[in-house]
Amino acid sequence: MSEAATFNLPLWAEILVAFFALCGGLVGLLGASGVLRLPTFFARVHAPALITTAGIWCLMLATITYFSVQSGRPALNVLLLGLFIAITAPVTTIFLMRAALFRSRQSGEDVPRSVNMLQLAVPKLAPEKDDDDHDDHGNSHSDDDGGNADDSGHAPDMSAPEPAKPQ
Repeated sequence: MSEAATFNLPLWAEILVAFFALCGGLVGLLGASGVLRLPTFFARVHAPALITTAGIWCLMLATITYFSVQSGRPALNVLLLGLFIAITAPVTTIFLMRAALFRSRQSGEDVPRSVNMLQLAVPKLAPEKDDDDHDDHGNSHSDDDGGNADDSGHAPDMSAPEPAKPQ
């Protein structure tokens, strides 16, 4: 029988790897409990998307620590896995949410309207009056044209178009 080569990590590295691995497992457990406890799909979909990324990063740090100490050089190729998960998890969640929202609208459920259908409020163009425009005697110190006066103090006539200038 041949013995396989064994490698013992230093105590500090074992503690660090165990800490990151346990954190990743606990974060994953937290995400699973969120999926079970939340009532609707729209609420449940957030737990795995956010937790997956955090759990993967913790497990990735444990893996980087273990293989970097074992090989004696930085094992940064594992970062590609974390980067891939960090990019794909939110994109997948967005597609799942859009598909579920579409199906909910088709079945007549009470869900938010599409952003394209929202009526955006347009602010009125009327000039605003400030309370501090009057002095103690009730005299006004501001022009009543809403700040549209030119340097001569005359307000422009907004009702009629300007006449064409001769060339």
